[in-house]
Amino acid sequence: VDETTDNFPKQTIKDIKTIFSESITIEMLFHSEAVEVYTAIYQNKQKTNEDLEVFRNSLYPPDDLPCLDIASLQKSLSAKCLSGTEQVSTCRLRNDRQEEDRHYRRKN
Repeated sequence: VDETTDNFPKQTIKDIKTIFSESITIEMLFHSEAVEVYTAIYQNKQKTNEDLEVFRNSLYPPDDLPCLDIASLQKSLSAKCLSGTEQVSTCRLRNDRQEEDRHYRRKN
């Protein structure tokens, strides 16, 4: 009886330590997986922001570029752009160039 009485608190403390240890391990696994998911989301968001910036730049080339430099700008941007962005920027640049040609012809 004395042995059982002495072993009961020891076993109880050992069981409580095991339960807390398992609980903490489970919580750490949950939070580490959450950090992995949030990291992937953040990286995708950053990539989307970069793609959006390239897309915006391809739509509106800087105003201070001479007409001849627009073609070289389009080539450099198209290397960075997605295929859909490249089509939009090419179309936009083509339309701008045609409009400039029409305007120039009217003057002459």
